[in-house]
Amino acid sequence: MIHTEDDPQGLLRICGLMGAAALRVFLRLSPPRAWRILAAALAGLVLAATPLRAAAASSVVVPLRFLPKESLDHLAPKSPTIQAIPFRTLPVTDSRGGDPEFLGEYRGKGEPVPVTSTGSLAGIATEALSKCLAAWGAANPGSADLTLSGEILSLDVVEADRYSAKATFRFRLVRRDGSILWDGRAAGSGDNHGRSMKPDNYNETISDALVKAYSALVNDAGFLDALQGRQQPALAASNGSAAEPGPATSPAVDPATAKAELLKLKDGGLDEDFLREFAGSMVLSRPLSASEVLDWRAAGLTDLVVKAVVAGRRAGPAPSVAVFPPTQKDSRLPAASREAQPTSASTSSPVPDLGDGFLDLKWGAAPPGGMWKVRETDQLDAYRRSPSITSLGGVKVIETEWTFWKQRFCEVFIAVDAKAQDELIRSLSETWGPADTAPPAKSLASWTRHFSPSGSTVAELWRVRDQVHVLIFEPESAEEMRRTLSVKSGR
Repeated sequence: MIHTEDDPQGLLRICGLMGAAALRVFLRLSPPRAWRILAAALAGLVLAATPLRAAAASSVVVPLRFLPKESLDHLAPKSPTIQAIPFRTLPVTDSRGGDPEFLGEYRGKGEPVPVTSTGSLAGIATEALSKCLAAWGAANPGSADLTLSGEILSLDVVEADRYSAKATFRFRLVRRDGSILWDGRAAGSGDNHGRSMKPDNYNETISDALVKAYSALVNDAGFLDALQGRQQPALAASNGSAAEPGPATSPAVDPATAKAELLKLKDGGLDEDFLREFAGSMVLSRPLSASEVLDWRAAGLTDLVVKAVVAGRRAGPAPSVAVFPPTQKDSRLPAASREAQPTSASTSSPVPDLGDGFLDLKWGAAPPGGMWKVRETDQLDAYRRSPSITSLGGVKVIETEWTFWKQRFCEVFIAVDAKAQDELIRSLSETWGPADTAPPAKSLASWTRHFSPSGSTVAELWRVRDQVHVLIFEPESAEEMRRTLSVKSGR
């Protein structure tokens, strides 16, 4: 028997058993106290439910599954290289830092709620990579000479009016001997809609972001070239050993790769905020030159994205690989490159003369053998060569690039540590003579030398953060290049 006066919940159970008409009769016949009991019961029910709703909204937990909505066939690689050249894959690692279970936020009404996971994001990413490559026909034997490794750099999952996810990876293609053939990034995004706070909707969105990132990888021109052996491996110190991978927390990329990756993301429809965040996370192997900044703007990257790259971190000095000019052919290069490698005699001076070119390459010459392209935009191409320059005037060189405008040599870029600024200027002055009396504004020094009545070579030193950049160029071609790029960038 239920005592309604002492048991408000009992009264509610009675009301639940009674039809609407019977309830009206009951209330009409009940004493006034029944009204108070009923009101108290309803209030208690509301108060009891409130903490349950709050607890339900304190976090969203997603048991991770690979559950893509996107068709894998639709995102298959456009090149047959993936099917033709075997490579094996290592398990994907998670380099995000912080709580490995954190995925993102639910941004409904009120304060944002964290979205966390059960299970391993790296495990799901590994499963997704394996299934994607299998669906795309990749040859993936365990005995392959090439190995692909991947790490998760970032994952940003948000539920607001829709579900969205953005994932960024770093990948490396390495030969069995440890030499790095390719080091780059790939990113993908997922978008979804459906009932709020549903694990399947989160899993579909995250899975689509992973699939699109892997699709970007297998369609990346640099990755495909490396698979086919079209890129030079990263060389280590002069003892000939293979370069060891750098720390995962600071992957350095050259400006050409950084630009290509940003344009790939832009063409893929990723928004400005994501591009800026991605750009700010990059670690450049060296600061951007003025020509590169103009080139990036001409390619369609906004000032804010370029500023994010400029303001980002920069990697430390890269190891030198050999002394230039060479005394013998570099046995680490492919046979074709060794045959084409210049064999000019070593100069007795630690600083080359400012003649009608730089070292063995004359102004206006085409790119010789032994060089490989690292940047290409319209008619501007930048190359590196092996062996590379390791010192200039007794100062250690960090990086060198050879610039060709319309396939004609017009400029060489050399970067050294700014701590050696005074020593470098002193060494250059000993060979080139006194510096110009009116160097360009904000430059450290400049030298102009005429090698013919109508031809000259100019060398300029510029301080850029913790480096000194030496630009040696033929003024007429270099000015035509800069003027053309400025016009294209709207300046």
